[in-house]
Amino acid sequence: MSIGKKKNFFLFPNVTVSEAQARGLMKLEGSIFLCLPWFFEPPAFLEGMPIKILRPDSASMPSEEFPKVLERYLRWMEENEGVEYASFMTPRYHPEEDFSLEDLKAMIRHGGAGRLPKESDRSFYRHLILHLYGRSEAVTQEAGRLLAQIDKMPSPVAVLLEKPAEAASAFTGHDSPVSDAYPVGTRALEILESWIALFSEFIEPGTDLVALDEWVAEALLSLCGCDPETETSSDGSLSYLHFPEKQPGPYTAKGRLADWISGKHLALFYNRNSPHE
Repeated sequence: MSIGKKKNFFLFPNVTVSEAQARGLMKLEGSIFLCLPWFFEPPAFLEGMPIKILRPDSASMPSEEFPKVLERYLRWMEENEGVEYASFMTPRYHPEEDFSLEDLKAMIRHGGAGRLPKESDRSFYRHLILHLYGRSEAVTQEAGRLLAQIDKMPSPVAVLLEKPAEAASAFTGHDSPVSDAYPVGTRALEILESWIALFSEFIEPGTDLVALDEWVAEALLSLCGCDPETETSSDGSLSYLHFPEKQPGPYTAKGRLADWISGKHLALFYNRNSPHE
């Protein structure tokens, strides 16, 4: 495979980017696509930038009530801080049961655990997962940006020192919020599965999937249990994982994800310019 040749790059499974990341992506030689669920608005700074926005098939668009229900869900989370959200969001597999907007409203009102809807209604659940992931990413990026600004602030005790220039920032050494916010386990697989279910129709042979965060590769390597070939671009900005072809696995969430990623190329975009810039 030739790195650097013009091609299509799909951000995977990111549904938002920081301005610094967007600037870095402009260095890629090819078309860049950002796939967004319905009702999720791209950052304003992307206007005028050559990053193309794609939406799922219109048949998968949730009800127009979706944004209101989402806001209500988020308010429920704020009002019930400390509740075990993992159990709230983890679906119970009852594919024979229907799932409606009223079900989700009831979940929010009563704090009950969700049920995985049948195939015809799953797009609602997948949109919910990607909206929550996108909001989480945006908050993490903003936190990183603010911490970077704090790092540049001089120590308030600098005026008391003989060599003020040697004073470190008062906040140097704080923990970064980025790695702690990475999705793991079931949550990571839900995000990947939701993105693939809504946008896989756009992924043609030879397309490169571009991950901006290391957790994506970690999750895929964990579920496929394979040893992909690796390759790095000459400038070090891209590290490629080439997933080998495999035989279809059992019909499970992990099996479907492993089958889908087989034979594909995942590029880890290390020129992330961290959200802090």
